[in-house]
Amino acid sequence: MSNDATDYGGYFFVIILIIALITNPDNLQKHKEGVLKYYNEKYLGLSDGNSDLQNAERGAKNINKIFESYMIEPYVGFKNYYVFSLTTVSDKVVGIGVFSKVFVFELDTTAIPKQ
Repeated sequence: MSNDATDYGGYFFVIILIIALITNPDNLQKHKEGVLKYYNEKYLGLSDGNSDLQNAERGAKNINKIFESYMIEPYVGFKNYYVFSLTTVSDKVVGIGVFSKVFVFELDTTAIPKQ
């Protein structure tokens, strides 16, 4: 005799797995956007919640950091595991992509080779 709760738990797991597979951000551009967004928020104080004027003022004060953010972009990569993906910068894992979102946990700009 099977337990109905166990059956539903199995179905729920399979449904979540299928959704994760379909919505996995499996292209490089989404991972680059996630890293740049994290960099802008952490190092420049720029965010979608600020007004354009606030972002422009902060950007002008940190122009060298803005150039550094574009120096990072060529080193961003990802590893696709079908239901999730890992964001890498210079082969170091810095975030995870799942359910159409990229979450960056840590970004060490000292790992980026200087040009």
